[in-house]
Amino acid sequence: MRKIIILLFISIIFIFQIHSDDILETIKFSGNYPDIISNIKTEVKENTIEIRFNNSREDRELVIYRSTKPILTYTDLLEASLINTFSSSKNIFIDYPQPGTPYFYIIMDSILTKSGQYIMVPGGNVTEHSSILQSMNSPQETVTREILRNQPLPYLDLKSSIESGKFLLDTYSELPVEYNLSFESGKIVEELLKDLYKEKITILEPNVLEEDISSSANGEEYQLKRIIESDFITKNWEIANKLLRNFLSVDHSDKINTKAHYYLAQVLYFQNQYIDSFLEFTIIYEDLKQETKPWMDSLFTYLRN
Repeated sequence: MRKIIILLFISIIFIFQIHSDDILETIKFSGNYPDIISNIKTEVKENTIEIRFNNSREDRELVIYRSTKPILTYTDLLEASLINTFSSSKNIFIDYPQPGTPYFYIIMDSILTKSGQYIMVPGGNVTEHSSILQSMNSPQETVTREILRNQPLPYLDLKSSIESGKFLLDTYSELPVEYNLSFESGKIVEELLKDLYKEKITILEPNVLEEDISSSANGEEYQLKRIIESDFITKNWEIANKLLRNFLSVDHSDKINTKAHYYLAQVLYFQNQYIDSFLEFTIIYEDLKQETKPWMDSLFTYLRN
C-alpha cells in the first residue's frame, strides 16, 4: 500500500511539472495570449469559398494559408501560401481561388507563426477536406468575380517581423494551374492570338493613272495602255505580270518606263510578292510620290506582320 502511495505521489509531481512547463510557455507571451481557432468549415458559393470558424478572442491578428494538399505537418505549412492577414473580430474569410483546383486551409494567430509555435488541429484550425471551385462559364460570373475580388498577391508576412526585428515567416507562392482547353476553346484562343500583334492593313484596289484613263495614246504608250485596259483592269495578274515584264524588256522613254513599273508593282502586290513589289515602288518613288505612298505604307505593314 505504501509503495502505491509513493508511486502516486511521484506521478502527481511529474504531471505538475509538465503542467508547469505549459504555464511557463504561456507566460512567455507576457499576457499576449493567442486566439485559439476551432470548428473550421468551408462552403463553396458561386465563385468564392467561405471559410467559417470559431475563435476565442476578437482582438488578435490572424493569418490564413492555402495549399493544394492536406496541411498536417510543418513541412506542409512551408509549401502552403499565405493569402491574407485579418482581424479575429471576424469569424469568416472569403477566398477567390483559381477554379478547378482543390484547396485546404489553415488559420491561426499570427503570434504563433512569428514565434514558431505552429498549431495544426484537423477540424479545428485546419480543414480536413478540400474545397474546389468549378470553372466559370458565363460572362456575368466573370464580371462578378472581378468586382468582388479583394485578394492581394501572395506576400511575405514582413510587417510585424520588421517592427520587432524577429522572425521572418517562410512562405511560397503557388504556380498557376495548367489547364487543357477543349478543342473549341483552343481554336478561339488560336484565332485571337493569331491577330494579336498584327496591324490593321488598308485594303487597296488597282489604280490607273488619270492620264491613262482620259487621254488617247499612240506608239509605245498605246501598247502599255492596251495592257492596262485588258489584263490589269480585269485582275488577270499572271498574264499582266508577263506582259508588263516583256514591255519593260524593250527600251522606252523614262516617263513610259515609270508608268510601267508603277503598274507592275501593283501586280506584284496583288500576287502577294511584297518584297518585289516594294522594290518596284522604290524605283519610281521620286517620280510618283503621291501615287506610290499608299502602296508603300501598306507594304510596310505587310512586311512587319
